[in-house]
Amino acid sequence: MRRNAARLTGEFRRRVCWALEKWAATGIPDDILDMIADWALNDPDPGEELWQVRATNGQLYYEGDPYLFGINTNRGAAVRTLVKCLVQRQPPQIERAFALPEQAATDPSTAVRVCVIDALTHLLKYDRERTFAIFSSRTF
Repeated sequence: MRRNAARLTGEFRRRVCWALEKWAATGIPDDILDMIADWALNDPDPGEELWQVRATNGQLYYEGDPYLFGINTNRGAAVRTLVKCLVQRQPPQIERAFALPEQAATDPSTAVRVCVIDALTHLLKYDRERTFAIFSSRTF
């Protein structure tokens, strides 16, 4: 992954996130987590709120569900993966896990912000007040 990091674009980033999420408890190396954090904050996907768009058959993509769409975007998948990996480390990296949702809570995409809400569920047991402050910092 390190050798080919520069070539990982588009849906390949999302697939990497999905794979890493399954291995979260194994202790993903910091440099890989840094790469995922960069994707969570800076990847161009999603470029539009596709869950609000109607297909030619009149149905909304992703059934009009921003979460379903969000987890299928690079930034949304990266947010979920990074927080899960950080809280499952031994010992957990809670401060680092809180930092990402604090930044991603202002993402322009509603779908990504919904993924932030999902990620916050992993942080509730560590600091409820901070978790609720992140949630309240942006109108989701």
